[in-house]
Amino acid sequence: MAFKLTLTPSGSLVFNFEELAFTRATAWLRDPDDRGETVSYFSLVARSGEVTLTTDHLHLNAPVHDDQEGSYLALKGQAQLATLTASRRHEEPFLRMGLRAFQGFGRHQVETALGTIYVGGGPAKPVDDKISGFITIVAPSAVADLPAWRTEAGRLLEYLRLMTSFAAGRNLKGPTLEYASGTEWTLEVLEQAGGGDTHQPVIHFLNQQAFVRAAVDAWFSPVFKVEQLMFALEWYVMAAGYTEMRLVQAMTVLENLSHANLTSRQSHFLSPTQFKRLSTAMRTAAPVAQGDPDLEALLTALPGKMADLNRRPLKDKVRLLMKQWNVPVADLNLEALDRAVNVRNEIVHRGHYRADAPRSSVGSGLWPHVQFVREIIARIVFAMIAYDGQRIGWIGGYHLTTYPPSEV
Repeated sequence: MAFKLTLTPSGSLVFNFEELAFTRATAWLRDPDDRGETVSYFSLVARSGEVTLTTDHLHLNAPVHDDQEGSYLALKGQAQLATLTASRRHEEPFLRMGLRAFQGFGRHQVETALGTIYVGGGPAKPVDDKISGFITIVAPSAVADLPAWRTEAGRLLEYLRLMTSFAAGRNLKGPTLEYASGTEWTLEVLEQAGGGDTHQPVIHFLNQQAFVRAAVDAWFSPVFKVEQLMFALEWYVMAAGYTEMRLVQAMTVLENLSHANLTSRQSHFLSPTQFKRLSTAMRTAAPVAQGDPDLEALLTALPGKMADLNRRPLKDKVRLLMKQWNVPVADLNLEALDRAVNVRNEIVHRGHYRADAPRSSVGSGLWPHVQFVREIIARIVFAMIAYDGQRIGWIGGYHLTTYPPSEV
Protein backbone atom coordinates (compact mmCIF):
# COMPACT_ATOMS: atom_id res chain seq x y z
CA MET A 1 0.00 0.00 0.00
CA ALA A 2 1.34 3.44 -0.92
CA PHE A 3 0.66 6.63 1.01
CA LYS A 4 1.76 10.22 1.25
CA LEU A 5 3.24 11.46 4.53
CA THR A 6 3.12 15.17 5.34
CA LEU A 7 4.81 16.92 8.26
CA THR A 8 2.68 19.98 8.96
CA PRO A 9 4.06 23.32 10.25
CA SER A 10 2.64 22.43 13.68
CA GLY A 11 4.71 19.23 13.85
CA SER A 12 1.95 16.73 13.07
CA LEU A 13 2.25 13.87 10.60
CA VAL A 14 -0.70 13.40 8.27
CA PHE A 15 -1.10 10.09 6.45
CA ASN A 16 -2.98 10.05 3.11
CA PHE A 17 -3.26 6.51 1.79
CA GLU A 18 -4.01 5.42 -1.75
CA GLU A 19 -7.63 4.50 -2.27
CA LEU A 20 -8.57 0.86 -1.72
CA ALA A 21 -11.49 -0.93 -3.25
CA PHE A 22 -14.15 -1.39 -0.58
CA THR A 23 -14.58 -5.16 -0.55
CA ARG A 24 -15.12 -7.95 1.93
CA ALA A 25 -11.33 -8.25 2.21
CA THR A 26 -10.84 -4.56 3.15
CA ALA A 27 -14.05 -3.91 5.09
CA TRP A 28 -12.28 -4.70 8.38
CA LEU A 29 -10.29 -1.47 8.04
CA ARG A 30 -13.53 0.43 8.39
CA ASP A 31 -15.47 -1.86 10.74
CA PRO A 32 -13.03 -4.19 12.53
CA ASP A 33 -15.72 -5.27 15.00
CA ASP A 34 -17.61 -7.06 12.21
CA ARG A 35 -15.06 -9.86 12.45
CA GLY A 36 -15.42 -10.14 16.20
CA GLU A 37 -12.26 -8.11 16.76
CA THR A 38 -11.74 -4.96 18.75
CA VAL A 39 -9.14 -2.74 17.12
CA SER A 40 -8.65 0.73 18.55
CA TYR A 41 -5.43 1.55 16.71
CA PHE A 42 -2.94 0.10 14.24
CA SER A 43 0.81 -0.11 13.81
CA LEU A 44 2.53 0.68 10.54
CA VAL A 45 6.01 0.00 9.18
CA ALA A 46 6.95 1.50 5.82
CA ARG A 47 10.01 2.27 3.75
CA SER A 48 10.79 4.83 1.06
CA GLY A 49 14.32 4.93 -0.27
CA GLU A 50 16.67 5.09 2.70
CA VAL A 51 13.98 6.24 5.17
CA THR A 52 12.10 3.77 7.39
CA LEU A 53 8.91 4.72 9.21
CA THR A 54 7.46 3.02 12.28
CA THR A 55 4.37 4.16 14.16
CA ASP A 56 2.84 3.66 17.56
CA HIS A 57 -0.94 3.98 17.96
CA LEU A 58 -1.91 4.77 14.38
CA HIS A 59 -5.57 5.77 14.23
CA LEU A 60 -7.35 5.42 10.89
CA ASN A 61 -10.31 7.29 9.47
CA ALA A 62 -11.83 5.23 6.66
CA PRO A 63 -14.67 7.03 4.88
CA VAL A 64 -16.21 5.30 1.86
CA HIS A 65 -17.01 7.09 -1.38
CA ASP A 66 -18.70 5.74 -4.49
CA ASP A 67 -18.21 6.37 -8.18
CA GLN A 68 -19.24 4.63 -11.38
CA GLU A 69 -16.61 1.93 -10.93
CA GLY A 70 -17.47 0.98 -7.35
CA SER A 71 -16.87 1.88 -3.73
CA TYR A 72 -13.52 2.91 -2.30
CA LEU A 73 -11.94 3.48 1.08
CA ALA A 74 -10.22 6.89 1.35
CA LEU A 75 -7.97 6.13 4.31
CA LYS A 76 -6.46 8.91 6.38
CA GLY A 77 -4.45 8.42 9.55
CA GLN A 78 -2.71 10.06 12.46
CA ALA A 79 -0.16 8.44 14.77
CA GLN A 80 0.43 9.14 18.44
CA LEU A 81 4.13 8.63 17.81
CA ALA A 82 5.93 8.18 14.51
CA THR A 83 9.66 7.56 14.06
CA LEU A 84 11.58 8.06 10.84
CA THR A 85 15.11 6.68 10.59
CA ALA A 86 17.78 6.80 7.90
CA SER A 87 21.50 6.22 7.48
CA ARG A 88 23.10 9.61 7.20
CA ARG A 89 26.52 10.94 8.08
CA HIS A 90 26.88 14.07 10.16
CA GLU A 91 30.04 15.62 11.48
CA GLU A 92 28.71 15.96 15.06
CA PRO A 93 25.97 14.14 16.95
CA PHE A 94 23.10 16.41 17.97
CA LEU A 95 19.64 16.33 19.51
CA ARG A 96 17.10 18.98 18.50
CA MET A 97 13.58 19.69 19.75
CA GLY A 98 11.12 21.79 17.77
CA LEU A 99 9.01 24.21 19.82
CA ARG A 100 5.57 25.47 18.94
CA ALA A 101 4.76 29.18 19.28
CA PHE A 102 8.26 30.05 20.48
CA GLN A 103 8.99 33.76 20.38
CA GLY A 104 12.56 34.99 20.53
CA PHE A 105 15.22 37.20 19.02
CA GLY A 106 18.32 35.59 17.57
CA ARG A 107 19.96 32.40 18.80
CA HIS A 108 21.35 31.96 22.30
CA GLN A 109 24.40 29.75 22.80
CA VAL A 110 25.72 28.17 25.99
CA GLU A 111 28.78 25.91 26.28
CA THR A 112 28.45 23.00 28.73
CA ALA A 113 30.13 19.72 29.59
CA LEU A 114 27.29 17.95 27.76
CA GLY A 115 27.89 19.96 24.59
CA THR A 116 26.91 23.25 23.00
CA ILE A 117 23.32 24.34 23.57
CA TYR A 118 21.46 26.56 21.13
CA VAL A 119 18.07 28.10 21.91
CA GLY A 120 16.44 30.34 19.35
CA GLY A 121 14.17 31.08 16.46
CA GLY A 122 10.71 32.51 16.60
CA PRO A 123 9.15 35.45 14.78
CA ALA A 124 8.24 38.73 16.41
CA LYS A 125 4.62 37.57 16.40
CA PRO A 126 4.51 33.77 16.74
CA VAL A 127 1.68 31.87 15.13
CA ASP A 128 -0.11 29.57 17.56
CA ASP A 129 0.55 25.86 17.07
CA LYS A 130 3.33 26.35 14.51
CA ILE A 131 6.91 25.21 15.14
CA SER A 132 8.85 28.46 15.32
CA GLY A 133 11.82 27.71 17.58
CA PHE A 134 14.34 25.01 18.42
CA ILE A 135 16.49 23.82 21.30
CA THR A 136 19.57 21.99 20.07
CA ILE A 137 22.37 20.22 21.91
CA VAL A 138 25.49 19.43 19.85
CA ALA A 139 27.67 16.77 21.42
CA PRO A 140 31.33 17.38 22.24
CA SER A 141 33.90 16.15 19.74
CA ALA A 142 34.45 12.86 21.54
CA VAL A 143 31.56 11.04 23.22
CA ALA A 144 32.38 7.59 24.56
CA ASP A 145 28.77 6.47 25.11
CA LEU A 146 26.33 8.03 22.61
CA PRO A 147 23.17 6.27 23.96
CA ALA A 148 23.94 7.60 27.47
CA TRP A 149 24.64 11.06 26.01
CA ARG A 150 21.32 11.03 24.17
CA THR A 151 19.43 10.06 27.33
CA GLU A 152 20.98 12.85 29.38
CA ALA A 153 20.60 15.36 26.53
CA GLY A 154 16.93 14.41 26.24
CA ARG A 155 16.37 15.11 29.93
CA LEU A 156 18.08 18.48 29.55
CA LEU A 157 15.98 19.35 26.48
CA GLU A 158 12.74 18.62 28.34
CA TYR A 159 13.92 20.74 31.27
CA LEU A 160 14.76 23.63 28.93
CA ARG A 161 11.41 23.26 27.17
CA LEU A 162 9.64 23.71 30.50
CA MET A 163 11.92 26.56 31.55
CA THR A 164 11.36 28.44 28.27
CA SER A 165 7.64 27.74 28.71
CA PHE A 166 7.85 29.26 32.18
CA ALA A 167 9.60 32.33 30.75
CA ALA A 168 7.03 32.67 27.96
CA GLY A 169 4.04 32.10 30.23
CA ARG A 170 2.64 29.37 27.99
CA ASN A 171 3.14 25.67 27.38
CA LEU A 172 5.57 25.48 24.46
CA LYS A 173 4.93 22.03 23.05
CA GLY A 174 7.84 20.06 21.60
CA PRO A 175 6.28 17.72 19.01
CA THR A 176 9.47 16.91 17.08
CA LEU A 177 12.73 15.43 18.31
CA GLU A 178 15.56 15.03 15.80
CA TYR A 179 18.68 13.01 16.56
CA ALA A 180 21.86 12.40 14.58
CA SER A 181 24.45 9.96 15.89
CA GLY A 182 27.02 10.61 13.20
CA THR A 183 25.91 7.59 11.17
CA GLU A 184 22.15 7.46 11.73
CA TRP A 185 19.42 10.08 11.65
CA THR A 186 16.13 9.80 13.55
CA LEU A 187 13.07 12.03 13.69
CA GLU A 188 10.41 11.35 16.32
CA VAL A 189 7.07 13.09 15.85
CA LEU A 190 4.71 13.10 18.82
CA GLU A 191 1.10 14.08 18.27
CA GLN A 192 0.23 16.85 20.76
CA ALA A 193 -2.66 19.20 21.36
CA GLY A 194 -2.20 22.97 21.39
CA GLY A 195 -0.38 24.54 24.29
CA GLY A 196 -2.72 27.41 25.16
CA ASP A 197 -1.67 30.70 26.71
CA THR A 198 -1.55 31.96 30.29
CA HIS A 199 -0.99 35.60 29.21
CA GLN A 200 1.74 36.06 31.83
CA PRO A 201 5.31 35.79 30.49
CA VAL A 202 7.98 36.60 33.05
CA ILE A 203 10.87 37.13 30.62
CA HIS A 204 10.64 39.44 27.60
CA PHE A 205 11.24 37.60 24.34
CA LEU A 206 13.82 40.23 23.31
CA ASN A 207 15.90 39.65 26.45
CA GLN A 208 16.23 35.89 26.96
CA GLN A 209 20.00 35.30 26.95
CA ALA A 210 20.62 35.82 30.68
CA PHE A 211 17.67 33.62 31.61
CA VAL A 212 18.71 30.82 29.24
CA ARG A 213 22.27 30.85 30.58
CA ALA A 214 21.09 30.84 34.21
CA ALA A 215 18.65 27.98 33.51
CA VAL A 216 21.39 25.91 31.83
CA ASP A 217 23.89 26.59 34.64
CA ALA A 218 21.30 25.54 37.22
CA TRP A 219 20.82 22.18 35.50
CA PHE A 220 24.46 21.34 36.17
CA SER A 221 24.93 23.29 39.43
CA PRO A 222 21.59 24.21 41.04
CA VAL A 223 21.61 26.76 43.84
CA PHE A 224 19.31 24.38 45.70
CA LYS A 225 17.62 21.17 44.63
CA VAL A 226 13.91 21.35 43.86
CA GLU A 227 12.13 18.02 43.98
CA GLN A 228 9.25 17.60 41.51
CA LEU A 229 10.36 20.72 39.62
CA MET A 230 9.29 19.43 36.19
CA PHE A 231 5.86 18.45 37.49
CA ALA A 232 5.42 21.87 39.10
CA LEU A 233 6.40 23.68 35.90
CA GLU A 234 3.87 21.62 33.93
CA TRP A 235 1.16 22.87 36.28
CA TYR A 236 2.45 26.44 36.02
CA VAL A 237 2.23 26.59 32.21
CA MET A 238 -0.90 24.47 31.83
CA ALA A 239 -3.58 26.10 29.68
CA ALA A 240 -6.75 27.23 31.46
CA GLY A 241 -9.86 28.91 30.13
CA TYR A 242 -11.15 30.34 33.42
CA THR A 243 -9.49 32.47 36.07
CA GLU A 244 -10.71 30.07 38.76
CA MET A 245 -8.69 27.30 37.15
CA ARG A 246 -5.64 29.54 36.82
CA LEU A 247 -5.70 30.13 40.57
CA VAL A 248 -6.23 26.45 41.39
CA GLN A 249 -3.36 25.49 39.06
CA ALA A 250 -1.00 28.04 40.61
CA MET A 251 -1.92 26.86 44.10
CA THR A 252 -1.32 23.28 43.00
CA VAL A 253 2.25 24.28 42.13
CA LEU A 254 2.76 25.53 45.69
CA GLU A 255 1.09 22.43 47.12
CA ASN A 256 3.36 20.22 45.04
CA LEU A 257 6.57 22.08 45.87
CA SER A 258 5.87 22.27 49.60
CA HIS A 259 4.89 18.60 49.81
CA ALA A 260 7.96 17.45 47.86
CA ASN A 261 10.57 19.72 49.44
CA LEU A 262 9.63 20.01 53.12
CA THR A 263 10.32 17.20 55.55
CA SER A 264 7.47 15.51 57.36
CA ARG A 265 8.55 17.25 60.55
CA GLN A 266 8.46 20.67 58.84
CA SER A 267 4.98 19.95 57.48
CA HIS A 268 3.52 19.18 60.92
CA PHE A 269 3.17 21.24 64.09
CA LEU A 270 4.07 18.44 66.52
CA SER A 271 6.28 15.38 66.27
CA PRO A 272 4.47 12.03 65.91
CA THR A 273 5.18 11.23 69.57
CA GLN A 274 3.86 14.58 70.81
CA PHE A 275 0.75 14.43 68.65
CA LYS A 276 0.01 10.84 69.65
CA ARG A 277 -0.26 11.93 73.29
CA LEU A 278 -2.53 14.81 72.30
CA SER A 279 -4.79 12.72 70.07
CA THR A 280 -5.09 10.04 72.73
CA ALA A 281 -6.22 12.67 75.25
CA MET A 282 -8.75 14.05 72.74
CA ARG A 283 -10.25 10.63 72.05
CA THR A 284 -10.45 9.94 75.77
CA ALA A 285 -12.34 13.20 76.30
CA ALA A 286 -14.82 12.47 73.51
CA PRO A 287 -18.38 11.66 74.68
CA VAL A 288 -20.00 8.27 74.18
CA ALA A 289 -22.38 8.11 71.21
CA GLN A 290 -25.14 6.28 73.16
CA GLY A 291 -27.14 5.55 70.01
CA ASP A 292 -26.90 9.07 68.55
CA PRO A 293 -26.18 8.45 64.82
CA ASP A 294 -24.80 11.95 64.22
CA LEU A 295 -22.40 11.70 67.16
CA GLU A 296 -21.47 8.18 66.05
CA ALA A 297 -20.58 9.51 62.58
CA LEU A 298 -18.51 12.30 64.13
CA LEU A 299 -16.59 9.89 66.35
CA THR A 300 -15.91 7.65 63.33
CA ALA A 301 -14.45 10.59 61.41
CA LEU A 302 -12.55 11.94 64.43
CA PRO A 303 -9.17 10.12 63.89
CA GLY A 304 -8.81 11.50 60.38
CA LYS A 305 -9.89 14.98 61.43
CA MET A 306 -7.43 14.95 64.32
CA ALA A 307 -4.60 14.03 61.94
CA ASP A 308 -5.51 17.11 59.88
CA LEU A 309 -5.08 19.28 62.97
CA ASN A 310 -1.37 18.51 63.07
CA ARG A 311 -0.73 19.42 59.44
CA ARG A 312 0.51 22.93 58.79
CA PRO A 313 -1.70 24.91 56.43
CA LEU A 314 -0.39 25.68 52.96
CA LYS A 315 0.30 29.33 53.73
CA ASP A 316 2.65 28.30 56.57
CA LYS A 317 4.42 25.68 54.45
CA VAL A 318 5.00 28.15 51.62
CA ARG A 319 6.56 30.60 54.08
CA LEU A 320 8.84 27.84 55.39
CA LEU A 321 9.81 26.91 51.84
CA MET A 322 10.67 30.47 50.83
CA LYS A 323 12.75 30.93 53.99
CA GLN A 324 14.53 27.62 53.38
CA TRP A 325 15.40 28.65 49.82
CA ASN A 326 16.15 32.32 50.61
CA VAL A 327 13.51 33.58 48.21
CA PRO A 328 13.32 37.39 48.50
CA VAL A 329 9.84 38.47 49.59
CA ALA A 330 10.54 41.52 51.79
CA ASP A 331 8.80 43.76 49.24
CA LEU A 332 5.64 41.61 49.23
CA ASN A 333 2.72 41.67 51.64
CA LEU A 334 2.37 37.98 52.42
CA GLU A 335 -1.11 38.51 53.81
CA ALA A 336 -2.07 38.44 50.13
CA LEU A 337 -0.94 34.81 50.09
CA ASP A 338 -3.28 34.04 52.98
CA ARG A 339 -6.19 35.66 51.12
CA ALA A 340 -5.35 33.78 47.93
CA VAL A 341 -5.33 30.45 49.80
CA ASN A 342 -8.74 31.26 51.31
CA VAL A 343 -10.13 32.15 47.87
CA ARG A 344 -8.76 28.90 46.42
CA ASN A 345 -10.48 27.00 49.22
CA GLU A 346 -13.78 28.71 48.45
CA ILE A 347 -13.50 27.71 44.79
CA VAL A 348 -12.60 24.10 45.58
CA HIS A 349 -15.08 23.51 48.40
CA ARG A 350 -17.99 25.73 47.30
CA GLY A 351 -17.58 25.66 43.56
CA HIS A 352 -17.49 29.44 43.20
CA TYR A 353 -15.95 32.62 44.56
CA ARG A 354 -17.90 35.76 45.29
CA ALA A 355 -15.77 38.85 45.96
CA ASP A 356 -16.89 41.29 48.64
CA ALA A 357 -16.25 44.24 46.33
CA PRO A 358 -18.03 44.78 43.01
CA ARG A 359 -16.26 43.15 40.07
CA SER A 360 -15.60 46.56 38.54
CA SER A 361 -13.65 47.76 41.58
CA VAL A 362 -9.91 48.27 41.20
CA GLY A 363 -8.04 45.19 42.41
CA SER A 364 -11.17 43.16 43.06
CA GLY A 365 -11.99 39.72 41.70
CA LEU A 366 -9.78 36.70 41.22
CA TRP A 367 -7.08 38.07 38.95
CA PRO A 368 -5.01 39.81 41.69
CA HIS A 369 -4.85 36.51 43.59
CA VAL A 370 -3.63 34.71 40.47
CA GLN A 371 -1.00 37.37 39.92
CA PHE A 372 0.29 37.16 43.47
CA VAL A 373 0.56 33.36 43.60
CA ARG A 374 2.29 33.24 40.22
CA GLU A 375 4.70 35.91 41.47
CA ILE A 376 5.65 33.67 44.38
CA ILE A 377 6.26 30.77 42.01
CA ALA A 378 8.29 32.94 39.63
CA ARG A 379 10.55 34.07 42.46
CA ILE A 380 11.12 30.50 43.57
CA VAL A 381 12.24 29.55 40.05
CA PHE A 382 14.41 32.66 39.72
CA ALA A 383 16.03 31.89 43.08
CA MET A 384 16.67 28.28 42.06
CA ILE A 385 18.63 29.34 38.96
CA ALA A 386 20.26 32.38 40.60
CA TYR A 387 18.79 34.63 37.92
CA ASP A 388 19.96 38.23 37.96
CA GLY A 389 18.46 40.53 35.36
CA GLN A 390 15.41 42.11 33.82
CA ARG A 391 12.04 40.40 34.07
CA ILE A 392 8.35 41.10 33.64
CA GLY A 393 6.22 41.75 36.73
CA TRP A 394 2.42 41.50 36.91
CA ILE A 395 1.40 42.67 40.37
CA GLY A 396 -0.33 45.98 39.73
CA GLY A 397 -0.23 45.43 35.98
CA TYR A 398 2.36 44.59 33.33
CA HIS A 399 5.71 46.25 33.96
CA LEU A 400 9.43 45.63 33.52
CA THR A 401 11.38 45.13 36.71
CA THR A 402 14.42 43.20 37.93
CA TYR A 403 15.23 40.11 39.93
CA PRO A 404 16.34 40.13 42.67
CA PRO A 405 13.94 42.97 43.54
CA SER A 406 15.71 46.20 44.28
CA GLU A 407 13.84 46.64 47.60
CA VAL A 408 15.60 43.61 49.07
